[in-house]
Formats: sequence, structure tokens, C-alpha cells
Amino acid sequence: MVSNIAALDEKHVIAGGGSISCGKFIADTKDDEFMSDFYFSWVQGFLSGLNFKYLESTEITTDLSDHEALQLWIKNYCNDNPLDLYYIAAGKLWVELRHRQGLSQDTTFITID
Repeated sequence: MVSNIAALDEKHVIAGGGSISCGKFIADTKDDEFMSDFYFSWVQGFLSGLNFKYLESTEITTDLSDHEALQLWIKNYCNDNPLDLYYIAAGKLWVELRHRQGLSQDTTFITID
């Protein structure tokens, strides 16, 4: 089980699967369905948490229902960006989903450069 912690700043900490590199994610999930499920569960929790914050403030949430597409997007992103941390991939997926769904990118909750 992954237990690394990556500090974003004084106010935010990422723990668990999100704190590893995309390269480690790719290595860990190669031919290992359990690890694939573990990492994707982290992404689902991360994105669901962002949706929860939007529901509290705007009632406009992001559609997260196409699990296979989301998993493939993360895998493709990490293959192309192995040095990025996994939470960056999840954040960029969030930004991409919001854009494709015609929703605003409110930087109150997440900013990924």
C-alpha cells in the first residue's frame, strides 16, 4: 500500500495514491489489476471530494460516470508525463472534464498549471 505524503503548501496535503509519480503508477499497475483499482479508487475519491465542494457552493457538479474513460485518460496522461505526481494527473482530469462539460473552472477548489 502506498503511504507517501506530498505537501502542496501549508494548507494542503495529498496522501495515499495521489502522492506518487505517474511513472510509479504506470510501473505499479502494469499487469496488476488490484493496483489499478487501488489507484483509480484514489482518483474517484479525489474527484468526488471536489464534486462535494461544488455541490455545497454552486450545485453544479462534474459528471464522473464514465469510469472506463476516466481510467484510460489517467493512464494515457501518466504514460505521457511520468515525472508528474499522480494527483496532478487527477487534477488535470478534473479541469478537462469541467471544460468538456461546459462548466466553469473555479479556482477556489483546484488550480493545476
